[in-house]
Amino acid sequence: MDEQRIRQLVAELFAETEHSRNETFEDKARREKPPIQFRLYKGIKGTLGALRMNLKCPYTNSDPKKKEGIVFLEMAPAIGKNVYDWDNQKMIMALSIVDIPKVILFLRNPNHSDFKTGNGDNKLSLMHDKGAGTATKGQHVKTLTISKPENMRNFMFNMYQKDNSVETHASVTVSTAEALVVATLLQSAIPTILSWV
Repeated sequence: MDEQRIRQLVAELFAETEHSRNETFEDKARREKPPIQFRLYKGIKGTLGALRMNLKCPYTNSDPKKKEGIVFLEMAPAIGKNVYDWDNQKMIMALSIVDIPKVILFLRNPNHSDFKTGNGDNKLSLMHDKGAGTATKGQHVKTLTISKPENMRNFMFNMYQKDNSVETHASVTVSTAEALVVATLLQSAIPTILSWV
């Protein structure tokens, strides 16, 4: 490596150090703060539930066992007008790097051939079975179904959970504008989940 390249690298390193030294407390707090939760509340009439999304950053350190980040999708049914049962009926589905692109594709293009059902309604179903491949298969199941009925402008998010004999269900309508926000947030989460940023 020639002397000029070494000087350039040193100058770049100094500039980065100077920038981090000049970073304000507010800038640092904003950079280190976890992402703000995204929420949709649809229980104004007491029939539909609520939806929340949280981004969990990856766990990376010197340990070779690095864990990818995840997006937690939470749903709860309404138990009254604008009252949701987060304490007893909250359902959480962890959307992984495998699930997220499917949701994005469906929200952006529900007419894609992957989502045709044959009855005019297009839908995406994701199922997580905690006991898959074990003796407890089918006992702890969560299913997220996102549909776009032909006669509706909105998307419908339905989550169903079976925990042994206890079953929970919640539905939330998502407008096309809200679906755009959800898809954009999920797409922007991918580099963070993989610790590429």
